[in-house]
Amino acid sequence: MPSDEKLATIASLLTRMRLRRSKFLPATLFAEPSWDMLLELFISQVRETRVATTSLCIAANVPQATALRHIAQLEEHGLLSRFPAPEDKRLKLVRITATGYGQMRKCLGELVKKSGFPVPV
Repeated sequence: MPSDEKLATIASLLTRMRLRRSKFLPATLFAEPSWDMLLELFISQVRETRVATTSLCIAANVPQATALRHIAQLEEHGLLSRFPAPEDKRLKLVRITATGYGQMRKCLGELVKKSGFPVPV
């Protein structure tokens, strides 16, 4: 299994690939907001960065109402959690849960193992 940092790099590559794809094909044909959010949260966990709810909505590349519905569903499934920022209770932060992190780690690891997806150096 590749290191978490290498898996985060793969997640970043997948995110960039999806963004580039929208230059050639309508993004609405491929909307996967939950997947995009989980990729973003996995990367942020590995790289120890904070993610605000509004930033996660933007990363999902769908209307805010749609993104918020997906956040609620991911939270219901125990894959992410929301909490107030310590310095400003009005700001809501989002993080991947241990369960979500473990599942994403397995999913990305399987991508490498079974499909031959190249591991970054």
